[in-house]
Amino acid sequence: MSAGSLVGGIVTLFGAIAGGALVVQGIQPDLPVPPVAAWVIFLLCYGIGVLMLLSFARNSHTPAAMQWPGALAILLGVIAGGVALAKVIGLLPPGHSASLWAMFIVALPPGVLLLQGAAALRGHPAALDPK
Repeated sequence: MSAGSLVGGIVTLFGAIAGGALVVQGIQPDLPVPPVAAWVIFLLCYGIGVLMLLSFARNSHTPAAMQWPGALAILLGVIAGGVALAKVIGLLPPGHSASLWAMFIVALPPGVLLLQGAAALRGHPAALDPK
């Protein structure tokens, strides 16, 4: 692992922590997280971190460099969507869920694309067959 990949992984992790704080704030609204700052940190750190991670990854490590940020983005998106849905149907106390739905929409597609790209680079037949 190169130093650039390590820094990219750490920056990606910072973005994931900010995204996780936004999801937790959806569950616990009195958590003192400034939403605008958390969104900026999430989007910038996660995006720049993934780009750094992929830019500095060696060819043999590129699928792994795509897979774990993709899985993390899917995890954040699915949890945010689940919490938002639980608020809407009354399983959790009602409140603002727009930020949770936004996290669901913003995190899920890139996560799926990263995982699909990692599978394609590994030569997985399901990723190469467009059926």
